[in-house]
Order: sequence, then C-alpha cells, then structure tokens
Amino acid sequence: SRLEISKEWCTYIQNIDASNRTFYYQDAQDEIQGPFTRQELKNWRSQLPMDLPIMLQPEKIKAGSSVTLLAHLLEDEQLYNMWRMDVNDGSRDPENCGYCVSPTADEYQEEVNA
Repeated sequence: SRLEISKEWCTYIQNIDASNRTFYYQDAQDEIQGPFTRQELKNWRSQLPMDLPIMLQPEKIKAGSSVTLLAHLLEDEQLYNMWRMDVNDGSRDPENCGYCVSPTADEYQEEVNA
C-alpha cells in the first residue's frame, strides 16, 4: 500500500524538538515501537530502513494515516530519492511494493561512495 506524505507534514515533523519523545514506528512484525526521540532514531540510522514510516501516535498504519519516512525525519531525503531512482530500473518499484524495502541510509551511502 502506498503512503501519502505531504511536504507540510514533513516540515511539521522536522520542526519537533529533537529531544521530544514523540516518534513511533511500525516494525516488520506490525508491532508499534516507541516513543523515541529524533536523536534516538538518528542513533539507529545504520539499522533502520530509510523508508520506515514514522508516526506521532502509537496506532497501526492504515489508509489516511499521517506518517513521514525516516529519511525525511533525519533529513536524508536526497539519499532516499537517489535510491528510488536507482531501483526504478524495473527491478522493483518502491511506489507499489510497500514500505521498509529500502536499505539503511548508511548502507546506501556506502554503496554510492563505492
């Protein structure tokens, strides 16, 4: 299922104080994890996929949920967009295969720099 993410929502999320424990995510087992601070999520940047949906409420993701992606929260949008362009070679389509399919930002940065 495709997530709709507005620029306004991303801006709102990015302006939340980095030490505020308000961020949640839904893991691969559909369990809600959190709350976390932005700094905690940044510390796990090497372990979490760039397209991990981040929420402000501990609710399961469904149609109409207000989410942003970890890449947007941690200001890795440019890296995430580069990855999306790379995978749009027909091998898989990030628009239609759900979320949590991207590498971590650190993994992809290493690949780009190789």
